[in-house]
Amino acid sequence: SVNPETPLLPASNMKLVVATVALDVLKPDFVFSTSILGQVNGNSIDGDAYLVGGGDPVLVTGNYPATEPYPTFNFTRVENLFDALAAKGITRVTGSIIGDESRYDTERFTPSLGLGIKGTEVGPLGALMINDGVVSGNPIKPDNPALGAATEFTNTLQNNGIAVSATPKIGTAPKDLPVIAKIDSLPLSDIVAEMLTNSDNNTAELLVKELGFATSGVGSRTAGLEVIKAKLVEW
Repeated sequence: SVNPETPLLPASNMKLVVATVALDVLKPDFVFSTSILGQVNGNSIDGDAYLVGGGDPVLVTGNYPATEPYPTFNFTRVENLFDALAAKGITRVTGSIIGDESRYDTERFTPSLGLGIKGTEVGPLGALMINDGVVSGNPIKPDNPALGAATEFTNTLQNNGIAVSATPKIGTAPKDLPVIAKIDSLPLSDIVAEMLTNSDNNTAELLVKELGFATSGVGSRTAGLEVIKAKLVEW
């Protein structure tokens, strides 16, 4: 061994550990789901519609990958959610699109990240992210990715013929609110392929949170790391 007592930063090699644990614990056919909840009345959603994040790290609008230095692939297309609403005859939301990120905690960045990485290479993180938290036409990411996602989805609806009466917001969907439409990601095996090919930091961080949520109901970095450590010990 060379310098066996010298601590090193493993950096993106850690994604190999995250990938193998995720495939073992969540299983290769696991999918992330993103939903719209609300009350439908004829061709309208009465009041607010809740965009509920399921932790999908590759949820994008169709035009986003072409803007990236390392384009996201194996993505989930947000426009599919619009298509699902349009297929039900929805033409209007009388309230707001409300972004619900309650699946995970609100720790936006791992505390040890350097300033040159925060917001550019990773984060701000949350269970509801569209386009890695980017809002089209805005060079600065919102601090809250769920608000960014609600904004981006509102724009997607309005640009394609579904009117939204009020401004985007954040909140938690009532438990008794029905699901109007839902879209699923590709299987986890495909998402892991994207993560390892592009060294996708957001995907790695959200997978850690999902490991925590799936195992203990706590979608946090620390809960996910406990799952990873336990699995390594088991192996």
